[in-house]
Amino acid sequence: MVRNEFNFRNRITNRRNYIQKQFNIYLEQFVSGQNEEILEAVYELGRTAIKEGVGELEVLRLYHEAILKINGKENGVQVLALDFLNEFLAPYELRQRGYKDLINQLNEQNIELRKEVEKREKSEEELKRSKEYFQHLIENALDIIMVLKPDCTIHYGSPSIEGILGNSPLAMRGKSLCEYIHPNDVQKVYNILHSIEEGKIQTIEFKIKHDDGSWRYLESNIKRTKGLNEEPVIIINSRDVSERVKVHNNLRQSQQKLAGAQKIAKLGSWEWIVEENSLQWSDEMCAIYGLTQEESPKSFEEYLNLLPSENRDKLGTIIKKNYEDKTPFNFEQKIVRADGKNCVIYTRGKVVTDETDKAVKLIGTCQDITLMKEVEEQLREYSERLKSYMAKEEKTREEERIRIAREIHDELGQMLTVLKLDISLAASDAESEFEAEHDSPFMEEMDTITKRIDTIIKSVQRISKNLRPDIFDHLGFDEAILWQAKEFEERTGIKCSMLNKANCIEQMVDERSIAIYRILQETLTNILRHADATKVDISLKQDNRFFILQIKDNGKGIEQKNLKQSNSLGIIGMRERSKFLNGDISFEGEAGKGTTVTLKIPLNEAEYAKTTSGLTLFKDVISGD
Repeated sequence: MVRNEFNFRNRITNRRNYIQKQFNIYLEQFVSGQNEEILEAVYELGRTAIKEGVGELEVLRLYHEAILKINGKENGVQVLALDFLNEFLAPYELRQRGYKDLINQLNEQNIELRKEVEKREKSEEELKRSKEYFQHLIENALDIIMVLKPDCTIHYGSPSIEGILGNSPLAMRGKSLCEYIHPNDVQKVYNILHSIEEGKIQTIEFKIKHDDGSWRYLESNIKRTKGLNEEPVIIINSRDVSERVKVHNNLRQSQQKLAGAQKIAKLGSWEWIVEENSLQWSDEMCAIYGLTQEESPKSFEEYLNLLPSENRDKLGTIIKKNYEDKTPFNFEQKIVRADGKNCVIYTRGKVVTDETDKAVKLIGTCQDITLMKEVEEQLREYSERLKSYMAKEEKTREEERIRIAREIHDELGQMLTVLKLDISLAASDAESEFEAEHDSPFMEEMDTITKRIDTIIKSVQRISKNLRPDIFDHLGFDEAILWQAKEFEERTGIKCSMLNKANCIEQMVDERSIAIYRILQETLTNILRHADATKVDISLKQDNRFFILQIKDNGKGIEQKNLKQSNSLGIIGMRERSKFLNGDISFEGEAGKGTTVTLKIPLNEAEYAKTTSGLTLFKDVISGD
């Protein structure tokens, strides 16, 4: 080793001696000959000196020694020697420039490196903050975050587990997630965990056990990826949706109940979002039309196409007008189901507006009332027959009253008159035959009997008139009403006034006039029994369509609850009589101010039919008749 080092040093010394010798030779030759070829050789010698490690100071020493040897031989030696030295030092200058360029380059690189370091430090700081923020989010997140190993064991669980499931995340670590999942959901969760592809996300809902033994519903997003060590992991982000599931279940049960109720009532519902022209029907709505959900109309135009052609434009115009006016509507219409069956449906709808009062959609219901219409028709026929029977019975009853009244008036009245005459004759005969005094007990008794007979005769007359006032037959309906008012005032002491503004009395045929008279009688009887009134006002008037009888008292006023009592036979009888007349009777009472009874009767049967034929607003328009 020492030998090698010695040889190396010796070789270096020899090379430097060679450079020194050549330097002296080239300098003397250049000073004497000024040859350009020598300068090129000197330039290469300078490069060799650099390679051999000869420094600038050592070069100056060689120059100094050589210049001393040749100094003074000729003029201009100093200048030539300096040119020679400059050529020799040219490689040194180039190297120096290279060093400077390198230093500048290094400085620039250092600046860039410093910027890069600062940028990296900033990125590391931001990464650190992001990591801390992310960790903070995970630790305070409301959702559950779990990291599972491929075998489904829990590797990490966020702190939110304890708040949602009541379990400690540390206690769950290392255990299989399937231990906590409801038995009914274990298999489907297990299948997804083992079949999901890397990078894919799959959503699933399942039940998981709470620490208190109850079950919670989780909606989870599952993703398979790689962890920090490139090991495969499964990340599960879960949200507690127990309340949502509960609400959804309650809603589903409500919808099932609603669907059941609609089916029983044959009542379907619909919704038309106008701007989207989107029409939705419930299942029962489809059943009413004999369609499936797939066959049901999805727009208003498709719905109109289900209707008879003669009704489409009219119905469309009506519904659109109600939509523009934002008013509810209802109507009946006849339809032909998909199976060819004719039905009658009753439709109701209303307009729904937004917060700016802009109409946005129509909602409503349709009910199959075919059976109800059939029953209604049967009831109408039954009512007409019953009304006919009642009219016949009332006519029979009135005829019987007339017969009884006439028998009482003619036969009983005459018999009483004859009896009174016989008693008077007997008293006169007894007075003359037995010379009885006028004020004797016998004669007094005869006078008492005569007075009693007079009272009986008056009672017979009153009963006869109540059964059938003979004034009906002689003077007519309005005079009979007036007589009844006066008779009521005389009999009860209740002041009774009458105002007649009707000129249609001749239109009140016998059966109708008698029914009106009986209603008046019953009303006056109720006033006497219940009203504690001191005054009664009776008015007869008419308008273009109705004859109106109004009876008003100043008594204590009838209460609404008394109007609804089933045992109010008088009121029930008056209502039945008004139906027999195809009219309407109303009772209005105000406490302390009395009661008003108003009877309205159509002037003719055609007018009555006009007022009762329209069951709904649009029946005449879209009935399909």
